[in-house]
Amino acid sequence: MKLILAGKYESAIVRAVDADYQPMRNNTSHPYYVDLNRITDKRFFDGAGTFMSIANETYVPLWLDWNFPYEASATLASGLSLKRTPSDRDENEIVYREIDKIAKQVISKRVLSRKSLAYIRTLDLSSYEEDEIATVKSELRDVTNAYLRRLLVQVYMSFIMGSYLLICENDVRIVADIGTSLVTNRIATPLPFPDLTGKLLNPDLFANGILNFSPIDLNSLVAVREDKIVQKYAASVREELKLQPDDAQNDSLNNALIATYRASKASGRFTRVLEIGTWVVKPLHYVPIAGEILTLVEDVKDAVQKGAELLNEHKSWHMIGVRMHEVSVIDYLNRISNKYPDARN
Repeated sequence: MKLILAGKYESAIVRAVDADYQPMRNNTSHPYYVDLNRITDKRFFDGAGTFMSIANETYVPLWLDWNFPYEASATLASGLSLKRTPSDRDENEIVYREIDKIAKQVISKRVLSRKSLAYIRTLDLSSYEEDEIATVKSELRDVTNAYLRRLLVQVYMSFIMGSYLLICENDVRIVADIGTSLVTNRIATPLPFPDLTGKLLNPDLFANGILNFSPIDLNSLVAVREDKIVQKYAASVREELKLQPDDAQNDSLNNALIATYRASKASGRFTRVLEIGTWVVKPLHYVPIAGEILTLVEDVKDAVQKGAELLNEHKSWHMIGVRMHEVSVIDYLNRISNKYPDARN
């Protein structure tokens, strides 16, 4: 399963990597990086982390001015299976040139609604100096152009590569407005509008959010991807997507969850799987005090144990979110054990 991160999902991952390896990029006032490295709501990092755990490979467009310049960052990218899109397609350059033209027309012809513009232009500038804030505000048109170019490249590359696109409702609305303008010839381009039927993923809608989890950081996400149980569960989710691409988000996965619930209840084992599912969706908060973290991980283990007791192994992929939480927390505890000895296993 190939995955491309759209819009703010991409920004969340780029910013997280750069925070450790190229922090200056997170504070530059250049419009391109103000857009790309923007501060996002945590749900974008969580959503990207959830589906990067499930995907075999995650791609960012080759044209993105972003890389892994240090051995440690390259190792992290490898652990995440985070790659650049291939450069061996001549048509990609044509696509990129046309996307530049489309983005400019979207702005000049005022295709987007005020709501969409506000979504793109709402920026957290708290880390900037006053003169930089003034500069950014004077360049919001350039920021908008940069965002649209990125989003369109992600959409077209998803189509070209046959990958899934992780995209939120606000960005779907932007893409739909652009698509309508192309069909009605309000925007002129020789590019056909991509058909991504069955390829759009939204973490909030996918199986009603039952798979969602909050990675502590990207290193914990690597540990989650390497976990054999997560790999097994992820293979089941990928198979459902492949078999039922159009309705997997609403029917196939949820029906499996309901069937397991009913089977458990019928056998006299009163399950808490739906309650656990609600718990999984809540963001995982932690504080850097070993005792409190240990209390939290015990709660996670308790939920996993209850789920394991209630569900047959071949159907327990619904617990992938809980398992990812457990692995993420335990990995974090191991990495801070030098500073907090009580965190050692």
